[in-house]
Amino acid sequence: MIAPSEFKITTLVLLALISWVLFTRFRKVPGHDWPLVGYAAAYFYLRNFPDVLEENYIIAGGAVAILNRFEFLGEKVQKFMALVDIGFLFYILARCLSVFFGR
Repeated sequence: MIAPSEFKITTLVLLALISWVLFTRFRKVPGHDWPLVGYAAAYFYLRNFPDVLEENYIIAGGAVAILNRFEFLGEKVQKFMALVDIGFLFYILARCLSVFFGR
């Protein structure tokens, strides 16, 4: 049984949000705001629990999400950036899962 705490509940909320962002990333056009919301939530989570996520990955993922949001890149570059964005989202998802079940 997993004992509820502020840390576990916040991690679970971030896990659900990042899962939703990944779901919408595969289902919608690239120019939507959900990845930016997900990275903002991950950054605030990072500020409250600094030992869980690597700050450089969150900032780089947010920058990639901003580049994908405004769609001024070429088609091939934008597809590559979307792939990089998915990689950063999977990093957050994997870290949240390992922390949620590991502690």
